[in-house]
Amino acid sequence: IENIEDYELEYEVDTEGIIEIDNGIIEAIDFGYTVLTVKLIYGENIKTLLVEVEVLEVSPTKIIAVEKLELVIGQTYQIEYTLQPENASRYVEYLSPNASIVKVDENGLITAISVGTGYITIKSLLNPSVRARIEVKVVKPYIEEIKTQNTLTLGYNKEYQLEWSVLPSEAEQEVIFTSSDERIARVDENGKI
Repeated sequence: IENIEDYELEYEVDTEGIIEIDNGIIEAIDFGYTVLTVKLIYGENIKTLLVEVEVLEVSPTKIIAVEKLELVIGQTYQIEYTLQPENASRYVEYLSPNASIVKVDENGLITAISVGTGYITIKSLLNPSVRARIEVKVVKPYIEEIKTQNTLTLGYNKEYQLEWSVLPSEAEQEVIFTSSDERIARVDENGKI
């Protein structure tokens, strides 16, 4: 073809979403296969070229994610990760061999189930040897409030067993009792004054 700049160009693809064309420059936007039809139009003269285009996925060489997490029972966390190279295929699988402690759904949402340490693995589906592992420590909720009597009147050498409760009820139930002045009142580890 002589003087290509004299021709008007029209582009058409048989499968949308694989490539984009701008002023004759082809850009891959997803992996796959398509046939590009290029029409060169000069007046009544039309020439057609068929171009087969295959866009291959880029295999990841590394997955980068947080290495350790601490979650409270019932808490969730959305996994975020990056790939090397940046344009690598984002098709991954999430695995949790310790689902009684921590589970993960197909979208990477972690849920803390019970106290313990579990692991989540992010695995590339294109290159299964490329993985990242997240250690997840699941703990009981933190104590938000301890309920007990605010004041108490006792006679000399009298004893009293404090009654108490911890909120939320799923929190660690270990409470340490102390007296601000042991010359006036002493309290043992069980809350007995």
